[in-house]
Amino acid sequence: LHLSLRRQRQMCIRDSVRRKGKADKRFTSCLPLVLIPTLAGTGSELDPYAVITIKHTREKVVFSHRGFWPKVSLIDPELTYTVPAPATAEGGVDALVHLMETYLTCRESMDVSDGITVSLANTIIEHLPKCLDDPRSPKARRELLWASSLALCGICWVGRDGLFVLHSLEHPLSGVYDIPHGRGLAALLPPFMEMLKDICPERLDLWERNVMTQDELVKWLDRCDIKVRLRDFGVKEDDLRGFVNKALELDGDGECLDGEERMNRDFLLELYRRAM
Repeated sequence: LHLSLRRQRQMCIRDSVRRKGKADKRFTSCLPLVLIPTLAGTGSELDPYAVITIKHTREKVVFSHRGFWPKVSLIDPELTYTVPAPATAEGGVDALVHLMETYLTCRESMDVSDGITVSLANTIIEHLPKCLDDPRSPKARRELLWASSLALCGICWVGRDGLFVLHSLEHPLSGVYDIPHGRGLAALLPPFMEMLKDICPERLDLWERNVMTQDELVKWLDRCDIKVRLRDFGVKEDDLRGFVNKALELDGDGECLDGEERMNRDFLLELYRRAM
């Protein structure tokens, strides 16, 4: 992506980033992208999103552009056979969270989109442990990679809204600390489900009936050897307000994420605290 952008407009990716997930208006196109995923997780092979870390500000920023849609993606599960177990687990959690966030936080449901989300989530939950047990299992790797590819391509939130709350909260963490993205998400996920009981009870009930409960989630994370707490990475309680401020700066209006009153400053801070 960096090479494609520089060759087309002689711009550095860092200089093209603007807040709220958009690229600079000067950036109108890039060279055609041909993507070959070697990890199930990010879904970049079927989406228009990019994430970069700006080292001098210690910011991890998401931005998107129509030019980031790949022209061709070659999705071959055999290329993921040699991915180490920790990275396999981290990618699987990332893909699962892509599905969970919008499903759990949407205000209006869409039966088709919800059904696709549930199917993909259950596929990841079933096959990630199998990939860890047998890294060269064609069936498990195939199912995990295809579910991951579809999880962020947009099909799962057609007809409904939803927020990427955990991604907004994890990026400030791994921008400052050396935390693998999937492990940061794994630390935030159980308290996120717990706190949704008060603000999204109906959606949470649907998820728990069709996919998994919070207790089952914790056991699954433990089974995949990715059950962690933020303190495991050296995160300090004194850092948390700064992380909230950064999340609201990058993905919110200063007080709420994406203008969503339920995801306000107090909610975000409490979620961080429970993840410690």
